[in-house]
Amino acid sequence: SSVTAFVVEGDLTRLLEGRKMEKRLAELSAHYIVCGGGETGRHVAEELLQTRRPFVVVELDPLRIERLKSLGDFLILQADASDDDTLLRVGIERAQGLVTTMPHDKDNLLVVVTARQLNSQLRIIARCTEPHNQKKLLKAGADGVVVQTRIGGLRMASELVRPAVVGFLDTMLRDRRAVRIEEVFLPAGHAVIGKTLGQADLKSVADINIIATRATADGGFHYNPHGDLVLQAGMELIVIAEPQEMEKLRKRLQG
Repeated sequence: SSVTAFVVEGDLTRLLEGRKMEKRLAELSAHYIVCGGGETGRHVAEELLQTRRPFVVVELDPLRIERLKSLGDFLILQADASDDDTLLRVGIERAQGLVTTMPHDKDNLLVVVTARQLNSQLRIIARCTEPHNQKKLLKAGADGVVVQTRIGGLRMASELVRPAVVGFLDTMLRDRRAVRIEEVFLPAGHAVIGKTLGQADLKSVADINIIATRATADGGFHYNPHGDLVLQAGMELIVIAEPQEMEKLRKRLQG
């Protein structure tokens, strides 16, 4: 009877945990999906966790899942990220973005193709090991491709010629307050549209520093904007702020 109880209770626990997981996945909206929980995926998860973004990690390897759990409380689904049903389970049709960090380019390519078919509006970023595969990933539907060897080379060059800047950015990323350079979109019809930056007085809403603006998604940046800059619908503000201050600003602009 003890053995039977142990088996039944174990099955019951797994059943309840599974239902809880499905409920949390169903509640996700405007979230991010991280495909792959290796070293790269772990760093992505850390950043999303620090900046208070809703996300879920999809990983098949149980050992990697155990290591991910040490980061904090967030959703981890043990499944194949390239499978249609898996991506539907994690709410890809409601997601804001997806990053695929699988160790092999062919796996990332499959995830990109599958994700793009399921959500044409999704922002997709893919890891790339071999530079010659970058064009394939972009053609398959990725919005951005990070070639790790190129990023490593740029980092080394920056350490060589601008060490103070690298030190500043590294310190900012390690800061417990999680100060970040963020972006915020100005929606059409909002009360601030048509006002100058000074008149909008966004600093009274949240403790932010606006370091640049961009009038359209494909336009150039206007650095260190002055108070007489007129705010336009669709404009993006590039700011330095803590996550809680960004939440205040986004709530104000969404209202």
